[in-house]
Amino acid sequence: MYFYTLMLDMGWLLTLLSCLFVGSLRLSSAQTLLPVPVVVPPSQYWEGDDGPWSTFQLRVGNPPQVVRVLASTASPVTWVILEEACPGGDTTPCAAARGMVFNPNTSTTWQNQGLFNLFVESNLNYTGNGQYGLDTVGIGLTSTQGLSLDGQVVAGIVDNNFQYGIFGLNNQPTNFSNFNNPIPSYFQSLKNKKLIPSLSWSYTAGNQYNLKKVLGSLVFGGYDASRFTPNSMSFPFAVDSSRDIVVAVQSISSTEKSGKTTELLNSGILAFVDSTIPYLYLPLEVCQQFENAFGLVWDPVTELYLISQSLHSSLVARNLNFTFTLGNQASGGKTIQIVLPYAAFDLTVTSPIVNSSQSYFPLRRGNSTQYTLGRAFLQEAYLIADYERGNFSLSQCVYNEGAQEDVMPIYPLGYVAPTNSTSSTGSSLSSSTSVSTGAIAGIAIVAALILLGGLLLAFAYRKRRWPFHKRKPEGTAELDSEAVGYEADGTMLRKYPTGNAHEIGADSKYNDHKAELSGGYVGKNELPGAPVLGRQGSELQGSDAAMEMPGSGVYMELAGSPVPPEYYGKPLPPTNPSRASSRTTTATGSPRQEAARGGSVAGVKSPLSMRSDSSGLVSPSPVSAGSESRDPSRMGRTTSERSGGEGFLRSPVSAGSDSREASASRHRGFDRRGERGVSPMRLGGPVPSHGSADVSREPSRTREDTEGTGFLGRRL
Repeated sequence: MYFYTLMLDMGWLLTLLSCLFVGSLRLSSAQTLLPVPVVVPPSQYWEGDDGPWSTFQLRVGNPPQVVRVLASTASPVTWVILEEACPGGDTTPCAAARGMVFNPNTSTTWQNQGLFNLFVESNLNYTGNGQYGLDTVGIGLTSTQGLSLDGQVVAGIVDNNFQYGIFGLNNQPTNFSNFNNPIPSYFQSLKNKKLIPSLSWSYTAGNQYNLKKVLGSLVFGGYDASRFTPNSMSFPFAVDSSRDIVVAVQSISSTEKSGKTTELLNSGILAFVDSTIPYLYLPLEVCQQFENAFGLVWDPVTELYLISQSLHSSLVARNLNFTFTLGNQASGGKTIQIVLPYAAFDLTVTSPIVNSSQSYFPLRRGNSTQYTLGRAFLQEAYLIADYERGNFSLSQCVYNEGAQEDVMPIYPLGYVAPTNSTSSTGSSLSSSTSVSTGAIAGIAIVAALILLGGLLLAFAYRKRRWPFHKRKPEGTAELDSEAVGYEADGTMLRKYPTGNAHEIGADSKYNDHKAELSGGYVGKNELPGAPVLGRQGSELQGSDAAMEMPGSGVYMELAGSPVPPEYYGKPLPPTNPSRASSRTTTATGSPRQEAARGGSVAGVKSPLSMRSDSSGLVSPSPVSAGSESRDPSRMGRTTSERSGGEGFLRSPVSAGSDSREASASRHRGFDRRGERGVSPMRLGGPVPSHGSADVSREPSRTREDTEGTGFLGRRL
């Protein structure tokens, strides 16, 4: 039994360890679980006075006011067009032409900060002021389309230099009064609140000339792998945080349908990639190369290269492609190429820049502090900026019919990516949900532990239900499962359909219905037999034959029927001296009064060979093994004295257990299997009344009731 108990404990232990291991795996997974990238949905609009361009929708204030803006790689702040720029509000054509307007007075969450300079693009001679404040900014048309963040920096503008508001992608904080209380940008706030996997974003402007118009794409914390062809080129950020996405333009060339190639840039320059404006700011000599090669005319009033209708038709017919060779330095080293068709430069300018709509080429003259690759360039270039690693990448856009969006995360710095992942700055990841080898091994270990623990539990459980019993010592018996079990108060525990007769032994003819006393019973029974000199035994006879069973200092006698004559002369099993220290179940001779007076049967050992003293210890009875007489004065009280005339008295546990067993055996035969044969004894006859207690109805007790104190039965 100890072996199976150990197996049961091991099974539970393995199961517990498995649960703890699974919990640790889940905790580890929770600790490394990354949020998904945030995709900013485009507005479906194509608009702008220098485009058209694909815009994005934002919700500003509370209640939210929806505005359409352009993405800005240079600004950390969100700009909105104030209602003052379009008197009459959103219902006017002006508001519609500027992406709708914002009224801070109707927002309950607006916190005014004052009037400050816009600062962005000041090196390009853009000037203007903005009414700054803090308010709620959300992505998308409705709350289901994107996240909302409170306390974001918002600048309201009315200046015509910026026809539309912008959504700042730069990560630099904003300081109003001093540098001790910086306010993070929307992009940085997403990362601070762990709403995106890393401090990164990706953007392409989209265009109208490919497929059926391709909308812009903006993703925080990831990129859309379906929008570009990856490469291994990366660029470090420049030290100037206001112009950080800087590349070296080593060359610009054009190729015509006829195969003619024209070099437009002879020496490399450093240019800032800026989606805030649509133009390419290039050196004067480069602009002149464009003028000579394509017939462009500079307009000093608008400072634009306006395109006439005839020139426009000629340029379209030439089917021009412009190739930009980019690197980390002005010449030499690793490079990539971004190719733009003429359609990328075939834009339209409208009011208020010009009085009537007209085509223009987005090229402007600049100096070394102004070289810029604007939004027109990003129609064919996919830009990924990773602020955690301090680098960015530029890749050639692709336009495949029916291509599905494939958004991939950019992992944070220090994160151990799956083994099948590649660079986050240009190469796609095969899957963001792949399972690592360590996770697979952990799952296998958990499965093995759970299986082993389950097998041990199942095996041990079966063995506890059908245990292997130890071999019973000779002279012991076991309570059969056909017994009737009762509590001490008479409540039936279990009754089996085979009856309620009890027998000791199993070889007698009286074993139709039996119950075996457990091998754990420590009492000693003496059964009737013929007097055998030199052997220990006793003889029961007569109608008053009784069994006397010991208890905790109280002895009780129960009457039995005379022993059938045919059983006289059979040998008794030898007594077990090793049990002399335990409780003893005693059956006296038939003349109970004679035994009580100290009488004895010649040559037979007295059944009361042991007794319990007042201390609870077992001490020798006055009638020893070799004695043939009893001393009533040393045997304690007789049965009648113990009852006191008031009824049958139970000992605390064992006496009641043994006496009930004997009384419940009334009119039932008993066998006892010994070493040298069977000496049966039938107990029967009327049971004398002992007061109000009916001994004949006293039930037997189960093993749980008597374990350690009386006879032991099989565990139910």
